[in-house]
Amino acid sequence: MRSERFDETARAVALEAIGRAREAGVEAAEAHVVVGHEALTRFAVGEIHQNVAQEVATVRLRIVDSGRMATEIGRAHV
Repeated sequence: MRSERFDETARAVALEAIGRAREAGVEAAEAHVVVGHEALTRFAVGEIHQNVAQEVATVRLRIVDSGRMATEIGRAHV
């Protein structure tokens, strides 16, 4: 189950990144936010040995300026 607060934080980071890009005068900026759940279970001798689960947010910012494109990706875990 995702945290609504975590979703809002990821959106806020994306909007801030776009805002800073606009302030810098770039031609175009795009932010892509993906919030989800990752889980991993390891087994040893037929039994669960380790179970790990976490929420993850990925924010990808793409900027276009003077015919050039740059991309930056950031991830956060809860």
